[in-house]
Amino acid sequence: MPPYMPARATAVLDACVLVPGSLRSLLLRAASADLYTPRWSDNILNEVKRTFETGKVKGDGARLITWMRELFPDATVRDIDALVPRLTNDAKDRHVLAAAVRSQAEFIVTQNVRHFQGEDLAPHDIQALTPDQFLLELLDSNGSIFVDIIRDQAGVLNNPPMTPDEVLGKLAVHVPRFVQHIQSSQTTVNISKLRILPAGLAC
Repeated sequence: MPPYMPARATAVLDACVLVPGSLRSLLLRAASADLYTPRWSDNILNEVKRTFETGKVKGDGARLITWMRELFPDATVRDIDALVPRLTNDAKDRHVLAAAVRSQAEFIVTQNVRHFQGEDLAPHDIQALTPDQFLLELLDSNGSIFVDIIRDQAGVLNNPPMTPDEVLGKLAVHVPRFVQHIQSSQTTVNISKLRILPAGLAC
């Protein structure tokens, strides 16, 4: 059964959805457009930074984290350590669930949904969704905005430049069903009605 998506839901973004550039850009642009409220913890951001430091992902992880903190100053959830021992999900990701509990989030967005079983989340009224599931839920009531978010995401890229279709091609690796729905959409809106999104949200 699809989850109930309240207006302006709060979602904790796991490190695994913040590392891929195109997916991170889409998720944060959606947050900047007020489609949901993003949350993360210092542990999550440090995990993102460490992934960049391994060299497996190109980019300046420290600069990215600084920028994310500046753009979303209220997103970091603190004082979660005391909650961790009380949780029953996969030990490696208890800090993620702790951030969701502390922030009263409705959702955890992660590629590792197996680390968040229903019986571990039910006492906290939290659901774990893949980014594909989460974005599809947002798309259901915000299709027009997402069309322009993709255009905007492509519009700021110049090294190399990318078209909206090329951005969707990169996103398809991570959120294939979301991309399929966008590509089949015939929705168009006046871009002047869309709130200007931060230019720093690049692939």
